[in-house]
Amino acid sequence: MSITFVDNSTPLNAANMNLLEQTPRKGAANGYAGLDGSQNLPLVAGGKIIWAGDTNLYRSAASFLKTDGNLVAGADLFVGNNSSTQAQLVFGSAADTKLYRNSANFLQTDGSLLVGRQLSVDFGNTGQKIYFGSAADTNVYRSAANTLKTDGWLEVGQEIRVNNGGIQFVQASHTVVIKGIFGAAVAGSVGSITLYVDGVYFKIPYYN
Repeated sequence: MSITFVDNSTPLNAANMNLLEQTPRKGAANGYAGLDGSQNLPLVAGGKIIWAGDTNLYRSAASFLKTDGNLVAGADLFVGNNSSTQAQLVFGSAADTKLYRNSANFLQTDGSLLVGRQLSVDFGNTGQKIYFGSAADTNVYRSAANTLKTDGWLEVGQEIRVNNGGIQFVQASHTVVIKGIFGAAVAGSVGSITLYVDGVYFKIPYYN
Protein backbone atom coordinates (compact mmCIF):
# COMPACT_ATOMS: atom_id res chain seq x y z
CA MET A 1 0.00 0.00 0.00
CA SER A 2 1.21 3.52 -0.72
CA ILE A 3 -0.01 6.96 0.24
CA THR A 4 -0.65 10.12 -1.76
CA PHE A 5 -0.83 13.36 0.17
CA VAL A 6 -3.55 15.83 -0.79
CA ASP A 7 -3.32 19.48 0.28
CA ASN A 8 -5.72 20.49 3.07
CA SER A 9 -7.10 16.94 3.10
CA THR A 10 -4.58 14.26 4.15
CA PRO A 11 -4.13 14.29 7.94
CA LEU A 12 -0.54 14.37 9.23
CA ASN A 13 -1.11 11.65 11.81
CA ALA A 14 0.80 8.62 13.10
CA ALA A 15 -0.95 6.22 10.74
CA ASN A 16 0.04 8.15 7.63
CA MET A 17 3.57 8.87 8.92
CA ASN A 18 4.11 5.16 9.67
CA LEU A 19 2.79 4.28 6.22
CA LEU A 20 5.22 6.77 4.66
CA GLU A 21 8.11 5.29 6.64
CA GLN A 22 7.19 1.75 5.54
CA THR A 23 6.27 2.62 1.96
CA PRO A 24 6.49 -0.27 -0.54
CA ARG A 25 8.38 2.03 -2.92
CA LYS A 26 11.49 1.18 -0.93
CA GLY A 27 13.60 -1.09 -3.16
CA ALA A 28 10.97 -1.14 -5.92
CA ALA A 29 11.27 -0.01 -9.54
CA ASN A 30 11.14 3.79 -9.69
CA GLY A 31 11.29 3.74 -5.91
CA TYR A 32 14.32 4.32 -3.73
CA ALA A 33 17.08 2.33 -2.06
CA GLY A 34 17.04 1.93 1.71
CA LEU A 35 18.84 0.08 4.46
CA ASP A 36 17.54 -3.29 5.57
CA GLY A 37 17.38 -4.57 9.13
CA SER A 38 21.11 -5.35 9.12
CA GLN A 39 21.98 -1.85 7.87
CA ASN A 40 22.91 -3.24 4.45
CA LEU A 41 21.90 -1.52 1.22
CA PRO A 42 20.26 -4.29 -0.85
CA LEU A 43 19.67 -3.99 -4.60
CA VAL A 44 17.61 -6.26 -6.82
CA ALA A 45 19.50 -8.78 -8.98
CA GLY A 46 19.53 -6.51 -12.04
CA GLY A 47 20.11 -3.28 -10.14
CA LYS A 48 23.06 -1.00 -10.94
CA ILE A 49 24.78 1.98 -9.39
CA ILE A 50 25.08 4.53 -12.21
CA TRP A 51 27.03 7.79 -12.29
CA ALA A 52 26.40 10.44 -14.99
CA GLY A 53 24.83 7.80 -17.23
CA ASP A 54 28.20 6.42 -18.43
CA THR A 55 29.80 4.83 -15.36
CA ASN A 56 28.30 1.89 -13.53
CA LEU A 57 28.86 -0.85 -10.99
CA TYR A 58 26.63 -3.91 -10.74
CA ARG A 59 26.26 -7.65 -10.11
CA SER A 60 26.74 -9.53 -13.40
CA ALA A 61 26.34 -13.01 -11.89
CA ALA A 62 26.46 -14.73 -8.51
CA SER A 63 29.51 -13.39 -6.60
CA PHE A 64 30.58 -11.26 -9.63
CA LEU A 65 30.93 -7.47 -9.44
CA LYS A 66 31.32 -5.69 -12.78
CA THR A 67 31.74 -2.31 -14.42
CA ASP A 68 31.32 -1.73 -18.16
CA GLY A 69 34.07 0.91 -18.21
CA ASN A 70 37.53 1.33 -16.73
CA LEU A 71 38.47 0.82 -13.10
CA VAL A 72 41.31 2.92 -11.68
CA ALA A 73 42.81 2.10 -8.26
CA GLY A 74 44.42 5.08 -6.57
CA ALA A 75 46.44 2.87 -4.23
CA ASP A 76 47.16 -0.87 -3.90
CA LEU A 77 44.96 -3.49 -5.53
CA PHE A 78 44.76 -6.73 -3.56
CA VAL A 79 43.72 -10.02 -5.19
CA GLY A 80 42.77 -12.92 -2.92
CA ASN A 81 43.94 -11.05 0.18
CA ASN A 82 41.48 -12.76 2.52
CA SER A 83 40.99 -16.04 0.69
CA SER A 84 42.61 -19.45 1.13
CA THR A 85 41.90 -20.26 -2.52
CA GLN A 86 44.24 -19.34 -5.37
CA ALA A 87 42.83 -16.04 -6.62
CA GLN A 88 43.73 -15.08 -10.18
CA LEU A 89 43.68 -12.16 -12.57
CA VAL A 90 41.84 -13.58 -15.60
CA PHE A 91 41.99 -11.94 -19.04
CA GLY A 92 39.65 -12.40 -22.03
CA SER A 93 36.15 -13.81 -22.35
CA ALA A 94 37.62 -17.29 -22.90
CA ALA A 95 39.26 -17.04 -19.44
CA ASP A 96 42.34 -18.82 -20.83
CA THR A 97 44.95 -16.25 -19.78
CA LYS A 98 45.73 -15.90 -16.09
CA LEU A 99 48.18 -14.33 -13.68
CA TYR A 100 48.34 -15.43 -10.07
CA ARG A 101 50.44 -15.96 -6.94
CA ASN A 102 51.87 -19.49 -7.03
CA SER A 103 53.48 -19.24 -3.59
CA ALA A 104 55.26 -16.67 -1.43
CA ASN A 105 57.00 -14.14 -3.73
CA PHE A 106 56.15 -16.18 -6.85
CA LEU A 107 53.99 -14.79 -9.69
CA GLN A 108 52.88 -17.32 -12.32
CA THR A 109 51.05 -17.59 -15.62
CA ASP A 110 50.11 -20.95 -17.13
CA GLY A 111 50.49 -19.68 -20.70
CA SER A 112 53.07 -17.71 -22.65
CA LEU A 113 54.40 -14.30 -21.65
CA LEU A 114 55.34 -11.85 -24.39
CA VAL A 115 57.44 -8.78 -23.53
CA GLY A 116 57.19 -5.93 -26.01
CA ARG A 117 60.15 -4.04 -24.64
CA GLN A 118 62.75 -4.63 -21.92
CA LEU A 119 62.80 -7.47 -19.39
CA SER A 120 65.07 -6.85 -16.39
CA VAL A 121 66.10 -9.73 -14.13
CA ASP A 122 67.91 -9.29 -10.79
CA PHE A 123 67.46 -5.53 -10.91
CA GLY A 124 68.49 -5.37 -7.26
CA ASN A 125 71.82 -7.13 -7.97
CA THR A 126 71.21 -9.91 -5.45
CA GLY A 127 72.38 -12.80 -7.65
CA GLN A 128 68.96 -13.93 -8.90
CA LYS A 129 68.80 -16.34 -11.85
CA ILE A 130 66.51 -17.42 -14.70
CA TYR A 131 65.65 -21.11 -14.22
CA PHE A 132 64.38 -23.63 -16.77
CA GLY A 133 62.43 -26.81 -16.00
CA SER A 134 60.57 -27.91 -12.88
CA ALA A 135 63.80 -29.34 -11.44
CA ALA A 136 65.38 -25.85 -11.57
CA ASP A 137 68.69 -27.46 -12.57
CA THR A 138 69.31 -25.28 -15.65
CA ASN A 139 69.96 -21.59 -15.24
CA VAL A 140 71.43 -18.45 -16.70
CA TYR A 141 72.42 -15.37 -14.73
CA ARG A 142 74.72 -12.36 -14.39
CA SER A 143 77.83 -13.47 -12.50
CA ALA A 144 79.70 -10.14 -12.85
CA ALA A 145 79.56 -6.90 -14.83
CA ASN A 146 78.94 -7.73 -18.53
CA THR A 147 79.17 -11.47 -17.78
CA LEU A 148 76.39 -13.98 -18.45
CA LYS A 149 76.83 -17.43 -16.93
CA THR A 150 75.20 -20.83 -16.66
CA ASP A 151 76.18 -23.47 -14.08
CA GLY A 152 75.52 -26.33 -16.48
CA TRP A 153 76.05 -27.14 -20.16
CA LEU A 154 75.44 -24.78 -23.06
CA GLU A 155 74.69 -26.42 -26.40
CA VAL A 156 74.63 -24.32 -29.58
CA GLY A 157 72.69 -25.67 -32.54
CA GLN A 158 74.62 -23.72 -35.20
CA GLU A 159 77.45 -21.30 -34.48
CA ILE A 160 78.86 -18.95 -31.88
CA ARG A 161 79.92 -15.53 -33.10
CA VAL A 162 82.42 -13.54 -31.06
CA ASN A 163 83.11 -9.90 -31.94
CA ASN A 164 86.50 -8.43 -30.98
CA GLY A 165 87.05 -10.97 -28.27
CA GLY A 166 87.78 -14.61 -27.69
CA ILE A 167 86.40 -17.82 -26.29
CA GLN A 168 87.88 -18.49 -22.89
CA PHE A 169 88.16 -21.83 -21.09
CA VAL A 170 89.09 -21.81 -17.42
CA GLN A 171 89.71 -24.83 -15.23
CA ALA A 172 91.29 -24.37 -11.83
CA SER A 173 94.45 -22.30 -12.45
CA HIS A 174 94.58 -22.99 -16.19
CA THR A 175 93.23 -20.62 -18.85
CA VAL A 176 92.86 -21.22 -22.58
CA VAL A 177 91.73 -18.44 -24.94
CA ILE A 178 90.94 -18.88 -28.63
CA LYS A 179 90.77 -15.66 -30.62
CA GLY A 180 90.52 -15.08 -34.37
CA ILE A 181 92.41 -12.12 -35.87
CA PHE A 182 91.87 -10.94 -39.46
CA GLY A 183 94.83 -9.52 -41.36
CA ALA A 184 97.85 -11.39 -42.67
CA ALA A 185 99.91 -12.69 -39.80
CA VAL A 186 102.02 -14.82 -42.12
CA ALA A 187 102.82 -13.92 -45.71
CA GLY A 188 99.99 -15.10 -47.97
CA SER A 189 97.60 -15.98 -45.15
CA VAL A 190 94.15 -14.45 -44.67
CA GLY A 191 94.57 -14.11 -40.94
CA SER A 192 95.40 -16.11 -37.90
CA ILE A 193 93.88 -17.79 -34.92
CA THR A 194 95.57 -16.91 -31.66
CA LEU A 195 95.69 -19.62 -29.04
CA TYR A 196 96.56 -18.45 -25.55
CA VAL A 197 97.45 -21.14 -23.03
CA ASP A 198 98.49 -20.17 -19.50
CA GLY A 199 100.28 -17.00 -20.62
CA VAL A 200 101.82 -18.43 -23.81
CA TYR A 201 100.52 -17.24 -27.21
CA PHE A 202 100.41 -19.39 -30.35
CA LYS A 203 99.45 -17.95 -33.75
CA ILE A 204 98.00 -20.34 -36.28
CA PRO A 205 97.68 -18.83 -39.79
CA TYR A 206 94.83 -19.80 -42.10
CA TYR A 207 94.46 -19.43 -45.87
CA ASN A 208 91.74 -19.35 -48.50
